[in-house]
Amino acid sequence: MKNIFVLIAAFLAVSIKTNFVFAQNSAEFFIAGTVPLINTAEVVPLPESQSLNILEGETERLVARVNETSNSPRGYRVLVSSENSSRLRNTSQPNAFVNYTLSYGGARPVVLANSNQEVKRVPSVDGLVTNVSEVRVSLDKEPQALVGTYTDTVSISISAD
Repeated sequence: MKNIFVLIAAFLAVSIKTNFVFAQNSAEFFIAGTVPLINTAEVVPLPESQSLNILEGETERLVARVNETSNSPRGYRVLVSSENSSRLRNTSQPNAFVNYTLSYGGARPVVLANSNQEVKRVPSVDGLVTNVSEVRVSLDKEPQALVGTYTDTVSISISAD
C-alpha cells in the first residue's frame, strides 16, 4: 500500500510539474504609427513674372509653376487671391493700373479678387502625390501707360478636403 501511495505521489508531482511547463502566460501590447497631413503649394516664380510687357500686352505668358503636394484621400483645392484684385498698380502713381487675368493649371483665365477663389480641385489621391501647375498671365496692351513699375501680389494656397 505504501508503494501505491509513493507511486500516486510521484504521478501527481510529474503531473503538476508538467502543467507548469505547459502553462501559458500571454500579454498584448498596442503598436501604432501616424502619418501627418501633407498639403503644400510651392510657388516657383519665373524671371518672366518680373518683365511683363505692359506697352504691347501679353497673352498667356508663363510666369510661375506651382508644385502641389498632398496625401489627403479626399483630395485638395488650390485657392488664389490678388492684393490688387487682378490689377498691376504703378508703384509711384497708385491710380495708374493695368488689368490682367490669370490662368492656373490650364484652366480658363480668371479675374482675381482680393479674397480666395478656387482655381483647381483634385477630388481624391491614392497616396502622396505632387502635381505641377503652370500659372499664366494675360493683359491687354497699354501703349499710353505712365512710366514706372507696375506690381501686384498673388497669393496661392492649398486646402485639404
